Amino acid sequence: MSRWPTIVVLLSLAACGGADGPTPEEAGPAFPVAKTADAGPVRLTVRLSAESLSLAEALVLEEEVSAEPGFTAELPEFDASEFEGFGAVAVTESPPVEEAGRTVLRRRVTLEPERSGTLGIPPRESWFRRQGEDRESPVQSDPIPIAVAPIEDPSAAAIPEPRGLLRPEEVAAGGGPSPLLFLAGLPVLALVAILVLRRRRRPAPPPVPAHEIAFESLRRLVAAKLLEAGETERFFTVLAAILREYVERRFAVRAPERTTEEFLREAAEHEALAAHREGLRGFLTFADRVKFARHAAAESDVQTSFDTVKTFVALTAEGAHA
Repeated sequence: MSRWPTIVVLLSLAACGGADGPTPEEAGPAFPVAKTADAGPVRLTVRLSAESLSLAEALVLEEEVSAEPGFTAELPEFDASEFEGFGAVAVTESPPVEEAGRTVLRRRVTLEPERSGTLGIPPRESWFRRQGEDRESPVQSDPIPIAVAPIEDPSAAAIPEPRGLLRPEEVAAGGGPSPLLFLAGLPVLALVAILVLRRRRRPAPPPVPAHEIAFESLRRLVAAKLLEAGETERFFTVLAAILREYVERRFAVRAPERTTEEFLREAAEHEALAAHREGLRGFLTFADRVKFARHAAAESDVQTSFDTVKTFVALTAEGAHA
């Protein structure tokens, strides 16, 4: 069994934005698990795409509230922190529809497990009232246990074909390109695309958001299997490069050329980065020790470092609400 199974927890394709697969709505997932709570005029149903999965898979949760005529109901309040052990990576709500004489509201949430073991969907609570009245009543579903299995083989996690970002072969071979330049292919491809589009008198496509580039690069890093090959120093070199490249693209901070201390000083002066300064300091300082002082990194150190980078990107991505 691999020594580094937990690192795959953050790399399921639904998790990191910019995956090529269909959305939950487009895919039309089956829901073999369904729990219903009935409160007379209002019914709350919680559906799951699976009752057991692996760390490399995503779970789709569907919440449905239906109300009889004369009653209004609300979907359960959504708070991602309530789903302990899961990260919410996509949330969509459908407009109200009329089905069989009832008003139906639906929400779908794509969840990614963050650890193996027995996790669960907490009780979900909806509030409803009779139209014209102020008094509200609740209807609550039962909790649903979810079994999450660890990854025995990291290759079991499906990785999409490279799209001009970080490629496994670029970091797996010791003589490959500098990790700080692993995104160099993207601007070249973008330039070619722009020239072709101009010739066709079409507008250039919008730039790829910085967080999508970072998430895709994290996938490539896991696909390279550097940890399994014992290349821990190179793993941290590339991981730090992904973070610095993201900061430069997202915040126009010249992170790649700065020393760690120079970068942190500039980050402290940047309003959006100041709140993350200590977390970034901890990661970059540890990465420097691994890269330059041959410091041994335990499995928990690798997981914590990877979590730090991915969480930072998720919290500071365009459109994210910190």
